[in-house]
Amino acid sequence: MIFHPKDTEFYKTQLNSFEYPRNKHYPMNEAWALGSAELQNAQIETNTHSWHGYIKNGWFTLKREDLDEEHQILELDGITQLDFTFDQAMRPVVVWVKDDKSFIYRYVDNSYSTTELSDKFKSPRVELDDKLKENASTSDVILVYTYEGKLCYARQRDKFLQEFVIGNDPTKSLVWRVGTTKDKRFGIQWR
Repeated sequence: MIFHPKDTEFYKTQLNSFEYPRNKHYPMNEAWALGSAELQNAQIETNTHSWHGYIKNGWFTLKREDLDEEHQILELDGITQLDFTFDQAMRPVVVWVKDDKSFIYRYVDNSYSTTELSDKFKSPRVELDDKLKENASTSDVILVYTYEGKLCYARQRDKFLQEFVIGNDPTKSLVWRVGTTKDKRFGIQWR
């Protein structure tokens, strides 16, 4: 089931699927995201190249799909869930689950920082809500998660501290995927 924002509200739909590369089939300990041609380059559109994130030799590694070069980003191993996106400056934002605890790695106050999220952040996923360069001043990295049957999100502009509840369904406990849908909306797949 995918939820799409319509103005400020969310509604249920089964009509649309995610755009490439979020529509790929991959395990929970890997992820794909759109980004620009270069890491940490705010001058280029952030929706032009597909990037693959995975664990290799104890490191979270990023690789542009069309190149062989790998970038070791963060020492990380033994995870069960992984997701990443890029902010508007093409800096990676990474979330993962290890030993039933959720973490986020992001650029804060001129350096990268890893933070353990509170216990309520279950199956975290991240996505930049608008990748167009001309919308950089209003776009946000969105952190989507679930807990106690609620589907929730928090925004980077609020330092991920303000929670917004999208829906309630006690039968669902996993955010499977977030991303841009084929109709150019922000979508969430909740299982």
